Amino acid sequence: MILFRFNILLVFCLIFGATFSQSRKFYDNNDYKKKRHELNFGIGISNCLTDVGGSFTVNPQEDSKTQYDFLKSIYNIDLIKSRPNFNASYIYHFKNRINFKGSLNFANISGDDLLSENAPGRKRRNINFKSNILELSATTEIYLIKPHTGNKFNLKNVKGQKLASKRMSTIGLYIVGGIGGFFFNPKAKINFNYNNDHELNKSFTPSIPKKEWVNLHELHTEGQGSVEFENYMTTNYPDVNFKSFGQDKNGKPKTYSRFAISFPIGLGIQKAFNGDIGIKIEASYRFTTTDYLDDVSGFYADRETLRDIQTILGGDANLAQTMSGTHSGETNNVLLYASDRSPGIAPTDNSGNLIPGADWYQGINDLSGAYGPLAYTIEHTSYEKGYQRGGNESNDSFMFINVSFYKKFSSHGKVYKSIHSKERRRIKASF
Repeated sequence: MILFRFNILLVFCLIFGATFSQSRKFYDNNDYKKKRHELNFGIGISNCLTDVGGSFTVNPQEDSKTQYDFLKSIYNIDLIKSRPNFNASYIYHFKNRINFKGSLNFANISGDDLLSENAPGRKRRNINFKSNILELSATTEIYLIKPHTGNKFNLKNVKGQKLASKRMSTIGLYIVGGIGGFFFNPKAKINFNYNNDHELNKSFTPSIPKKEWVNLHELHTEGQGSVEFENYMTTNYPDVNFKSFGQDKNGKPKTYSRFAISFPIGLGIQKAFNGDIGIKIEASYRFTTTDYLDDVSGFYADRETLRDIQTILGGDANLAQTMSGTHSGETNNVLLYASDRSPGIAPTDNSGNLIPGADWYQGINDLSGAYGPLAYTIEHTSYEKGYQRGGNESNDSFMFINVSFYKKFSSHGKVYKSIHSKERRRIKASF
């Protein structure tokens, strides 16, 4: 008799458990249909990986070659330059674990070579920038773990305590990826010394105070669009990755676009307070199609080139020369060896011109000196025409860390009816 009752109880538990499991699975897989629409509003911080600041040098042989290398070297981010960002999103719950999201982000990014403690080349370059970014993106969220509140219907007892077990509550985990478009506008303020004792800086005076922020896009700070400069670069430096911009149909020099494409990827966690509201924390990285977030990418142009460009555009030539950093900043002595030259002959550059300021060897039997008889030094600034200004082998990137609050909204009543339509048909068919 006892065994019979136990068997009855066991069968009842199995039937009830299976029914509850199927019911729970049904509701978990279809609950999203009742609340397909969701709004998010959040704040966070933004940062970037560009040619300005960080620990990378401006030597193209030492710079990372791809954005993937930049991503691996994310520890080089200047955290002190993190800036706020704000975002708003609309989410459509397409499937149980798949959401479509449209987002609007407003952020600020910045960088400063003075923070490059491990990159003397960047400190000598001494460039800084900041830029606002306005991004519109379309992404897809894919849940690895769906969040649950443990109390699907928000049922509470008379004391206000939830009736469902807290152990049923889980934190959601999702990945996100997609595409976006954004607008940026780099600005900078003058950090340069312009030592007038140097022969290249004689009688040159910057045209703006050091505390003023200047729009850089229209200044063509790397000689973009100059026929003479672009011909010079392609002729004398055929092996470098030099980008030509050319001229528009009116013959005016062109430069980079302030609109670019972004490719967001990221990871997020979600905590649901109940079936309607909750909080999300999301970290995302943006690959981009531009290398000019900081207005730095290629090579230094000479002052004559910058003057000619601004003459055509009707702009401020002195301002363009000032903000380009041409022939400015700290100088240093570079040690070279005249192993391919005869003693007593001064070293020359690739064009056969005498290298200015060189302390060259004059006696073949003179073995004095710490570095040997064929060593010589030259005062070097790294800012002359054709010298590397930025690492143009990879595009710039930026990233966000956001905390957002969300609110779900009920779908139209017909959606709820469609969820249970089969269930009602089964009931009718059973009679």
